[in-house]
Amino acid sequence: MPPVPGPLLVEVSTTIAEVTAQADVVPSALLDSVGYPPGRLNLHQAPSALWHQACSGLNAGISAQAGEGATALVALLLALSAHVLGTCGSSRSPRSLGDRSPPTPGARGAIFLSYATINRPDVNQVYDAILRADPGAVVFQDHRSIKPGQPWADVLREEAGQSAVMACWLTSAWLTSVYTQYEVGVAEARGGVIVPIEAEPGILGKVPAFLAAPQSVRLPHDFDSVAAALLAARP
Repeated sequence: MPPVPGPLLVEVSTTIAEVTAQADVVPSALLDSVGYPPGRLNLHQAPSALWHQACSGLNAGISAQAGEGATALVALLLALSAHVLGTCGSSRSPRSLGDRSPPTPGARGAIFLSYATINRPDVNQVYDAILRADPGAVVFQDHRSIKPGQPWADVLREEAGQSAVMACWLTSAWLTSVYTQYEVGVAEARGGVIVPIEAEPGILGKVPAFLAAPQSVRLPHDFDSVAAALLAARP
């Protein structure tokens, strides 16, 4: 897969530095999990420099296990989501949030919209189409659903874990976002229904195997047909 361009690489590495610091993720453990060769990084340097160097190395193919380019960075993001599942700074214990217990009544049948911020205009239209088709549907979209003052990490984890359907608006930006990887990681751990939505031609050939396996909503499609598919996917 082609290498990730410099500006996006900086954005990804900066986000990883922020999340690992917030969640107290040990850099060496995370790097080991994607096969980063030991001794190739100064683990005592500033987090921003450490993760930019690590992401640059993965982008260039330093890990035979992770591959290269976007494939390697997605592997790192998925590993980070797995680490964060047990360490995220949440007001509830990781164990209680990781249980595969039934969702609360208010979340039953809910649809979680997972997307990269750059794709928000399209996902806004999916949200609107769902409510046109079913005004009583429960839909989570971060900028509409997280209230001022709420701890975003807690809310994302709760909603991603309790929603009946995790709708993944798949684009190149989605694949390299640490937050979308976190969301789908929580949903997968809790056994939710994951619905990949092909929002960019050829994107299904670039996603990890666990996202390529479920029945997807493929191009061509419109917002109403996507909404219908997501409503039908609810248990």
